Amino acid sequence: MEIEITRGLSIKQPWLQLIIDHYKDIEIRTWKTPYRGWIVLHSGKNFDQDGFIYLQSKGYFKDMMIGEFMNGYILGYANLYDIIDFKNKDHFMKYKDRHLNDEQQFNNKQKGFILTNIDDVYPMRYKASLGLFHLKTPFKIKR
Repeated sequence: MEIEITRGLSIKQPWLQLIIDHYKDIEIRTWKTPYRGWIVLHSGKNFDQDGFIYLQSKGYFKDMMIGEFMNGYILGYANLYDIIDFKNKDHFMKYKDRHLNDEQQFNNKQKGFILTNIDDVYPMRYKASLGLFHLKTPFKIKR
């Protein structure tokens, strides 16, 4: 079955790599969308250096350097299944093993984009917009 994907989500590295590697299936945002369905996973052009240092302190990416991450590429796809509206810090921390974010980042605005059916693709350079964006041409996958 062929699926046509028309939307994408731009995510800063190294967070996207955790999704692609199946360590993370909830992406944290401060906004929500009514959209549910297939999206491509795009690595944003900016790198989260503080996030990288935090993740290394937790045991991720111990043998990697910042320059090894791919920025500005479609690296995978997933199904945006649902969105959690975190009620408080305890609710946020209940899902910590799925989003991996530092509890100090919680400010009562976080939403959790639940991603399912995550898979990688051969990296494709792509200039995207921030957030959830429309693709210039549909991305086709076989499932």
